[in-house]
Amino acid sequence: MLRIDSADGLFHEGNPSTGVKGTKVTAVWLNAVQDIVIGAGGDIVTAAVETTLTEGNGVLFANPANGTTVLYHLPVYATVGALKRYKIKNLGPGIARIDAVDAKTIDGAATLDLLPGDRCELAKDATNWQTI
Repeated sequence: MLRIDSADGLFHEGNPSTGVKGTKVTAVWLNAVQDIVIGAGGDIVTAAVETTLTEGNGVLFANPANGTTVLYHLPVYATVGALKRYKIKNLGPGIARIDAVDAKTIDGAATLDLLPGDRCELAKDATNWQTI
């Protein structure tokens, strides 16, 4: 799916008092979002796998079986845009573990475990990863 049609590919609120318009969202773009969300079932990780996230990932679902751990490696910190966020939810009875591959931390720790039902949103804080 392509990013929205703006100079930086991101949404903007706009400011009516200064005449700056917000991002125009088209039906074509929203239909593409809908198709990707509906198709997300194919991206639900269920086995004991290890994968590195990319700039293109955003919302991830893990459904690890009981006694299984799904491991997500955050990408190299410097390769990810300043506004990038990852949302991860553990739908299963196993563990979804997140780590940083380049000596960065997540809330000061080497890893973050999402237990069954847990979810988090990760963002950059100019030095390390933080949950928000």
